[in-house]
Amino acid sequence: MNISVPLPDKDYKILVRCITYNQSKYICDALNGFAIQETDFPFICIVVNDASKDGNQEVIKQYANDNCDMSKAEISEDDISTYIRVSHKTNTNCVFLFCLLKVNLYCKPEKQEIYKPYRAICEYEAICEGDDYWIEAHKLQVQYDWLDKHSDYSMCFHNAYEIWDSKDEKNSLFSNIQNREYGGTEIFGNWIIPTASVFLRTKLYSTIEYNTILIKKMARGDTPTFLTAANYGKIRGMSDVMSVYRRNAGGFTQKKISVQSVSKFVSDLRQYPLIWGNEYKKLSQSITNKAIVDFEMYSLKKMDFHSFKEIHNIVRHEEFVYYISALFSYPIRMIHNKMKK
Repeated sequence: MNISVPLPDKDYKILVRCITYNQSKYICDALNGFAIQETDFPFICIVVNDASKDGNQEVIKQYANDNCDMSKAEISEDDISTYIRVSHKTNTNCVFLFCLLKVNLYCKPEKQEIYKPYRAICEYEAICEGDDYWIEAHKLQVQYDWLDKHSDYSMCFHNAYEIWDSKDEKNSLFSNIQNREYGGTEIFGNWIIPTASVFLRTKLYSTIEYNTILIKKMARGDTPTFLTAANYGKIRGMSDVMSVYRRNAGGFTQKKISVQSVSKFVSDLRQYPLIWGNEYKKLSQSITNKAIVDFEMYSLKKMDFHSFKEIHNIVRHEEFVYYISALFSYPIRMIHNKMKK
């Protein structure tokens, strides 16, 4: 497969990574959040449209026509994507590389090839998914300055507003993030980091841990990246609210879940202590069995008793205490989630 990503054309300091799929309603908010950034250096925003089916690609193209200097755009194509590299009209430090994929790559290694040339020259990477967005114009500069002055830190993150699409649900802070250091076990055991707040050193992508994730074809969600960062330095929390985390109807409860996908998810969780250290073992067992119970209850709600039985077979005898604990805590967790909404 021929992959010919446009090579860097200038000395970018930060790579902004944005993956979007079927987010035509929201993607412009994310792009505008990049464009408002005030920095004293150029940064590249790699926006990967993962073969969306809702008109997302057309929305991105229209955004580029309306807000970017298309007279100087560089357009190319290879086996997997059409590439458009172009500067924003009014913020020339903000350069977009729109990658309009021809097929959905999910977590395939080919997607990593898109970022490689830019990770090689950028010391830092910021993350923002296509349905989230930034609201503070100095976000990138603030996080850049922090890591640049603190070489013993590998990552920093900040607070965010949490927005619910439903009219009956209120907006609130994502979590109570404080100005302090956060450890790996605290991060693993508590869902406290909004994805659009993450700012890290790109050298983490060349570590043994991260490449193990690729080799094992583990689901590369946020947590493996955070634990890798914790293994190679400190992680700083910032209380500043500089982004928005959007909840919408695209969560797992709106999707069809297969026993195979649940089994893979649980299998990946069980490998965490083997990759990042034995200090994560008890937490891994607890989180794994909470996930199993959640998927079991979801199957029962759908009256899918066959899937319930198959998922239950994933439970291990040596983890049975954790399973029972997860089972009894399920109602409390559901009440907590409803109260949060």
